[in-house]
Amino acid sequence: MNNHRKLIGRATSITAIAVLLGVGAWTVPVAASEVRPDSQTQPTGSWDIIPDEMKFSEEEIRFQSERAEAAGKSLEDVRADDIASLQLGELALQLRTNSPNTFMESRWRPEETPQGQIILVGDVPAESWTLIKSAPIAVDVIVTDGPNRTEADATIDALIEDIQSQSYVPAVTAGYDPIERVYTLAYMGDELTADEIPQARMADGASVELTYAGSDLSGVGPQFFGGDPIGGSCTAGFVIWNGQSTYGISTAAHCPNLNGNFNYGNGLFSNGGTLNPLYGDVRWGWASAGTITKYFRDTTTSLVPVTSLADPSAGQPHCTYGKNSKTSCGTVFETGLTIVWAGYPTLKGMACDTTPHTVLGDSGGPNFGGYAALGLTSGVYPKGPNNGRATCFTPVGNLPLGAGIQIHK
Repeated sequence: MNNHRKLIGRATSITAIAVLLGVGAWTVPVAASEVRPDSQTQPTGSWDIIPDEMKFSEEEIRFQSERAEAAGKSLEDVRADDIASLQLGELALQLRTNSPNTFMESRWRPEETPQGQIILVGDVPAESWTLIKSAPIAVDVIVTDGPNRTEADATIDALIEDIQSQSYVPAVTAGYDPIERVYTLAYMGDELTADEIPQARMADGASVELTYAGSDLSGVGPQFFGGDPIGGSCTAGFVIWNGQSTYGISTAAHCPNLNGNFNYGNGLFSNGGTLNPLYGDVRWGWASAGTITKYFRDTTTSLVPVTSLADPSAGQPHCTYGKNSKTSCGTVFETGLTIVWAGYPTLKGMACDTTPHTVLGDSGGPNFGGYAALGLTSGVYPKGPNNGRATCFTPVGNLPLGAGIQIHK
């Protein structure tokens, strides 16, 4: 590993709606600048994303062309960047699976060198460093001394409880930036007055930014997304399996009419289970009859196989397919989010997209990049640069952590 280290400065300005917390004893995060693949190191991970074998749908190629024109780049360069962003996601997925207590998030920065960034916390095991060095792309690695994801989520839960105790706040999307040390909460319902904004009850050196996203809840919440119709009101996602010999189909947990036996394609499925909401919004059914494949729909007329799995990274382009919105593409803007919606369980570990391109009927559908599976759509929630709205999805890496099931590839 490159031993050169650089300091990452903290933000010094806070918006007018932010609540400044007490300063703690944390040190400034440090980064190992540009950890490159070591040709002498034998890969310790399973690298399924191979540039020469990666294929993209027509809609993805159209999205790449638009971005190439806007950035003044060639289509080939944008395509290479998209493949590299998926390789970053594959690395992130393995780091998070192997050491969930030290992995925070990954970020894709197409205009920086290196483009990929991994953020870790605490005492990083040697196996993680070996995995990073053996990866097919160079990454910038930042190591902070806390909090880890579980600790940050506990703080987020306390902040949401405080906000909801003050006023009618049925919807909240919240996250934590481990570099800037900022908790961000976008909420809907009644706008809090200055007297109602709670002072945080911790002294960890972080700050809190509250953003009011309005009182009109129409068009947001757990909506129905995905590939082909399933259960009458949702869309199917990816084929899943238990790692042995049992296969099934996945969709969003909030989808109705899937608690008993149901049909999908040429298969008969029984209710398999629901992902612990601490890991996202997914349910599945086990197949008792029918033909099992590893294909998903990336366009109306195209079925493609899942060949690899990747975690979403902030800044990463990707696409999704829904039975009503069909194929649409956007960019991930944040990961590791907490989502609260009245009447539904609190969701953890969610990723959100800059483009609110999904509509009622799309829940559960596949989020993907080429043949790499990224996640399953949940709904439109408060947060994000597009009028305070974002489409959010459950990363595929949450399924083995929260239920011991996997996407079939």
